[in-house]
Amino acid sequence: MLFAVWWATARANDVLIHEAPLNSAGGEQMGWMSSVLDISERKRAQRMAAQQQEKLEASGRLVAVGEVASTLAHELNQPLGALSSFANGLLNRLHNSSISLPELLPVVERMARLAERAGGIIKRVNAFARKRELSPQRLDLVAFLQRVLTQFADDNTLAPAWALPDHPVWVQADELLFEHLVNNLVGNAQDWATHGGQRAQVWVSLSLNEVRNMAVLAVADTGPGVSDEAQATIFNAFVSRKEGGMGMGLAICRSIVEAHHGRIEVSRDPVLGGARFTVLLPLADLVPPQEFS
Repeated sequence: MLFAVWWATARANDVLIHEAPLNSAGGEQMGWMSSVLDISERKRAQRMAAQQQEKLEASGRLVAVGEVASTLAHELNQPLGALSSFANGLLNRLHNSSISLPELLPVVERMARLAERAGGIIKRVNAFARKRELSPQRLDLVAFLQRVLTQFADDNTLAPAWALPDHPVWVQADELLFEHLVNNLVGNAQDWATHGGQRAQVWVSLSLNEVRNMAVLAVADTGPGVSDEAQATIFNAFVSRKEGGMGMGLAICRSIVEAHHGRIEVSRDPVLGGARFTVLLPLADLVPPQEFS
């Protein structure tokens, strides 16, 4: 039994009382045996641990909110910037009466696609923030990458080039989380590609490692690359090479890849000279859906 014992000094002690019958050798109850154990320190330690856990959870929620806000700001900046550029250019030409209806139509269509993409980003990031469990399904990485990478073509930013197999590459994956992964890696490459002292390029490739039965996705850029020292910590949470960065993007990428029984690595690209992020994923037939958790 647990009790709180109050003393005259208004100080309370938590005590644990054990009671058991005291029996004779013949089994006759002769009385009771009691013991009183002061557990005040244990209870105080439990309360402190609970308070600390509450603080950690609150901190975690703030980090999550900050990451969602950072992701939204980064990903919406590209389509909204392009949309603003098209809108201003269109207004200028309309004021000058220098655009015809046939010229107007493709511009408006492109603006509509940019607005649709911005709305899609908000929906995806919102779903990502709410997601608690994986929803794995058979996913053709070739068709998936064609869809995701094509979206970058409408931005007024560095569009990635890509080389994909001419046949499906099936993996067992959560499409929503994988879209977040690819957007993060490509966006990161776009940010750094212009800092390498040569013509900026971002290259995305997909291949098969038939010996290991894995799909290999690589995102490379012409940036300054990642030093050997930085490679050891670049996937850790709160580690960022960007001014004002939260350092959560690549940590989340690693979590997504590892949740799919894969691996993510960073090295120097032998052709472009900048960073090369490589994601290795088991092919679909090698990972039964029930293994995901």
